[in-house]
Amino acid sequence: MATTSANKLKLLLLASISVAQVLAYTWPNPAYDYVEEFLWLELTGFAAIPALCGPNAANPNGTTPSIQAQWLRTAYHDMATFNAGVGGIDGSLFFELDRAENVGVGLSNTRNQFIKHISKYTPIPDLIAAGAVVAVGQCGGPSIPFKPGRVMAAAAGPSGVPVPTGSLADHTAAFQRQGFTATEMIGLVACGHTLGGVTPADFPSINTGTVIAPFDDTRTFDNHIATNYISGPNINPLVKGPAVTDSDARIFASDGNVTMNSFASSATTFNSVCASLLSRMINTVPTGVTLRDPVVPIPFKPRDFLLSITPSGTLNLQVTADIFGASVINPSRVVTLHWADRKSTTCASGACSASPTSTTSNAALRNGNTLQSYKFSVTVSATASFSSFWFTVDEAGNGANVVTQNNGGANYPVDDTVVNVPAYSCGLFSGSNIARITTAVRTDGTTQASGVSVEAMFQNQVAMRADLTTVAATLGTSPIVSPVSQYAYYTALIPGDSSLSCQYLNFEFSATFGGVVHAGALLGGACNVRSIHIAAGCSST
Repeated sequence: MATTSANKLKLLLLASISVAQVLAYTWPNPAYDYVEEFLWLELTGFAAIPALCGPNAANPNGTTPSIQAQWLRTAYHDMATFNAGVGGIDGSLFFELDRAENVGVGLSNTRNQFIKHISKYTPIPDLIAAGAVVAVGQCGGPSIPFKPGRVMAAAAGPSGVPVPTGSLADHTAAFQRQGFTATEMIGLVACGHTLGGVTPADFPSINTGTVIAPFDDTRTFDNHIATNYISGPNINPLVKGPAVTDSDARIFASDGNVTMNSFASSATTFNSVCASLLSRMINTVPTGVTLRDPVVPIPFKPRDFLLSITPSGTLNLQVTADIFGASVINPSRVVTLHWADRKSTTCASGACSASPTSTTSNAALRNGNTLQSYKFSVTVSATASFSSFWFTVDEAGNGANVVTQNNGGANYPVDDTVVNVPAYSCGLFSGSNIARITTAVRTDGTTQASGVSVEAMFQNQVAMRADLTTVAATLGTSPIVSPVSQYAYYTALIPGDSSLSCQYLNFEFSATFGGVVHAGALLGGACNVRSIHIAAGCSST
């Protein structure tokens, strides 16, 4: 019997409760939210960089490596120098691209792709690990859990990436240093070499042709690396090439072909082993670095929450409700936003609900997932304000089966102490300042703010990190003054090189009351690929 839409929603909501219980997840959780939206909802464009699993879409004649293969290679090369708790996935590879062991334009291309996605919550080593997860998943491979929390290295590390000319003893010792047995070495090499091939420009002594010599006869993540090796056609250039560079042949045959026979006999075995080995590979980190729990998708969750004050002094709440999973797109579904007044659990006007201003769908996310998003924008007086919000979901749209989504019963909280002022916040400002950020701080009551600041984060493409700068904000002067008595405007000028045509900027504002810090939303501006909540440019006034 076909599953009804109502039953699908019930399963979805049960899954939501289950995920929340496992994760002890409560909204908001900025670190988790950002990575979940980055990796699963694919909102930053990261997963869209490798458009095809196979030859580069812009160069399909076989002279440019597949991006997925390069992302997987990048993760291994970064991990490969791990030794006694030092190194691993730490981003040091991108300081080591001048070494012969890291030959290939694909690694430098990957570096340039990744640095555009540095953020407070996605440092380079996490991007390297996420790249491997995305690459394997996009090419039909197993799902690999992603744990965030890696720390960017400050400089190059020791050398030690295995090379095709290495002996079997050399390779075995290298993989043992990395934490893998001789049998696991066979598996990890096979799992890595199911994608990609040897580029003539990088290894002319191995590939004397003019196009890439692939490792097997498909461009997807499958066990053909093993079936070709065992039964043919064997086209792997590291098996059938010059003896001195036949590293795959030496490694695959080192246990009498037992492992490769098991892979050739069972695609399930191959995928299972690869999921385990590649997970261990990307989770190999320096001693002292603790990875967080795996990031899994939340089936129902608010996103892009923003509380702003308008030029007339009213408060505007914007938020998007995401429904995520397999086959969740439903044009009949009705999602409604509800909210309560400031310092209240009720609505004084009795009319605190709203329909979406727009609805968008994405039916082509990784691993068969889909996404339907409902964007809301509501405006109330500064006196009424907001204390919390929640949603009702009517899957069939007929009122027969309405489910409440309310953050596990606690509602989604709203702190109206500090809010955004978009009219006087902008990027690419002027002179020595890259941005002007204006924050509205609640003034009614007996306690006043003892300090207001803006934490700005810049993408540092040279050092490959996100630099944080905290700037104190001062009370605004004309024309940057509040139009209502409930709020005072504070403004901070963020230093930076405004002569550059494009800079990546995230920022968070906060105010301190009686030693308690009230933080605003994590916002993006300038060239950030996430939602832009500040203007691209503004005058000096």
